[in-house]
Amino acid sequence: MFKSASVTALTNVPVTGVTNLGLAFADTSGTPGNATNNNPSGRAAFAAAAATCVITNSLVTTASKVHVQLEGGGDATLTNLLRVTIANGSFTAVGNAAATAATPFSFLVVN
Repeated sequence: MFKSASVTALTNVPVTGVTNLGLAFADTSGTPGNATNNNPSGRAAFAAAAATCVITNSLVTTASKVHVQLEGGGDATLTNLLRVTIANGSFTAVGNAAATAATPFSFLVVN
């Protein structure tokens, strides 16, 4: 467990503050479905009737950690993420069911 003072000393950011990591970001959610987004963070969307979405990203390796979060709580059927499958050059977000409508999610690639 971190104490506020030690985290502030290490990062120069208060624990209670909002942090902007300054990472490049791109939003491809306007065209739902598989997409290419070569930024460390971004937004994409599951297409209607799809339970998976492949994001091609040159920063992703098999050693990457990719964090994905549904935005807005999902839709009527795609309500949560089951897993993220990582491969060299891409990751696949896998939902619990096929979406009934375009369902946006955000992601962060950590290497």
